[in-house]
Amino acid sequence: MLKEALTAWITWTVNHARLTVAVITLLTAGIGYYAVAAFQINSDTSLLIRQETDWKEANREFLNTFPQYDQNTFVVVSGAQPNLVSAVAQQLAREISENNRLFKSVYSPASSDFAEKHALLYLEPEKLNDAISHLADAQPFLTAVYSDNSLRSVLQLVLDALTSSESKPTGFISMLDILSSNAEKATRGDATPISWRDELFKTDKDTFYQVIFVQGQQNFGQDLPNAMIIDSLRSTIDEFSHPFIDRVTLRLTGQVPLEHQEIVSAMGSAQFAGSLALLILIFVLAWGVRSLRIIVAIYLTMTIGLIWTAGFAMLAVGQYNTISIIFLVMFIGLGVDFAVHLCLKYQEARSNQDRKSALVETGTQLGPSIMLCGVTSAIGFLAFVPTDYTGLGDMGIISGGGMIIAVALSLTIIPAFFALSGDPKPANDMPFTKSLFRMAEAKPRQTSYITLGLALVLVFIALYARFDYSTLSLKDPNSEAMTTLRELQTADVVTDYALTHISDNLKTAENTKSLLIELAVVSDAKIPKDYLPSEQEENLLILEDARFFLDSLFAPASTSVDWNDPELVLMLSKINAALRT
Repeated sequence: MLKEALTAWITWTVNHARLTVAVITLLTAGIGYYAVAAFQINSDTSLLIRQETDWKEANREFLNTFPQYDQNTFVVVSGAQPNLVSAVAQQLAREISENNRLFKSVYSPASSDFAEKHALLYLEPEKLNDAISHLADAQPFLTAVYSDNSLRSVLQLVLDALTSSESKPTGFISMLDILSSNAEKATRGDATPISWRDELFKTDKDTFYQVIFVQGQQNFGQDLPNAMIIDSLRSTIDEFSHPFIDRVTLRLTGQVPLEHQEIVSAMGSAQFAGSLALLILIFVLAWGVRSLRIIVAIYLTMTIGLIWTAGFAMLAVGQYNTISIIFLVMFIGLGVDFAVHLCLKYQEARSNQDRKSALVETGTQLGPSIMLCGVTSAIGFLAFVPTDYTGLGDMGIISGGGMIIAVALSLTIIPAFFALSGDPKPANDMPFTKSLFRMAEAKPRQTSYITLGLALVLVFIALYARFDYSTLSLKDPNSEAMTTLRELQTADVVTDYALTHISDNLKTAENTKSLLIELAVVSDAKIPKDYLPSEQEENLLILEDARFFLDSLFAPASTSVDWNDPELVLMLSKINAALRT
């Protein structure tokens, strides 16, 4: 019955070839327009798995309570001196927050008023004592600068110290070294200000980081919903001006940049892979078929199949994800097989039959096999649909439909095309194939040994295969967002290997933490209480004692001096004379 139906269909298609081509053309134009107009891709990797789970419900509850942790962009400010990093981060956060129409939340934790006010409480008592010792050494200088932070004030301090008969304190010597170094830089055209906090409090760390959390208004009506956020942040960074800008590094990472980069990479990779596959296919067909009409028929069928599959994807699923969009490339290899078999069979049949008989025989003899292959391939793809991995399920639906579309179009377009065009070039042997077959036939034992040896080597290599369960592996490892994230993870600033557990109260949270921290797979566990200073009582006593001899620094006397340029020149002359003495 199937053969009779195929015979009737191929016969009708050949007899009405012009009508068939016209209908296919109109349908392809309409489907192509719909596929482009409805095109949408979802880059949210969290939606690639089933959402109706307990942990997803807990995650939604957590984000509803703390929405500031969702869909964030991290603006990472890094540099070798902490105060420089802090100063740049504070001003950059202010400039980003000015665009309140696009950015609904801008938060820089380390630059907040709370962090500035209570930073000393988070130091270990030993380090706090060291910091106070540094402040004590620099007290005269800092007090004078706090009273009047002009150049004249600094020079007056230098002059007083140089003309004094008392021994020079360590802090003063350090200050002179800093001023001397910056004076030399100024003569070379480097007018960067001095970061006194960094100069007085040296550390052994190589790099310091501050992270600005930015939440923007996403536009899911666009193919790239985060494009406006990323573009606006990059524009702000490019136009950002600060005296210390050349001594820090500004980069973007976080959920939004990672997803944006993933979708851009997915679309770009699909275009590149598709273009490469088309070029390789031309080479393979030119080498194996060597008939221009057959190559044109195959490419025509494949192109129409791609358009129809894209339209089917939007109709059946409504959007692509970063996995399902790859099928458009896979279709070039999978969907083209049916057209190749039909064309080669027709090429063979045409050598001893008229055109119509050859086309009907081709469709009748190969049609059942091609239809069976299409159905089995579709079943294989559709097997992903019932799984919890909805990202693969979407690809299964698109791929399954694509296989059926490829079969239907191959059995329609190929007969209609050859019914209207001339005959293909007669078949002939492919280069090198006869030599290869003769070699295998002449040396069967050696061929078997070589094949078996290669199989054993490949099996040995396969034993070292490992499954990478991190979704970060789906992203471009060389992108700025990924390299920055890896750097932050190495520096123990952030981590993507984190779980959130919601407890009813503080006591329950403390008990849960005690249980989790004992697990071998848990490196650390924190509750909100852990973010309070652990030794603040001792630190408060240290700071209270320090106020007695640092009071002038925190509350300096008010001074008002009327300076003018001749006095400044005179002061420099006096300093010069004191230095010579």
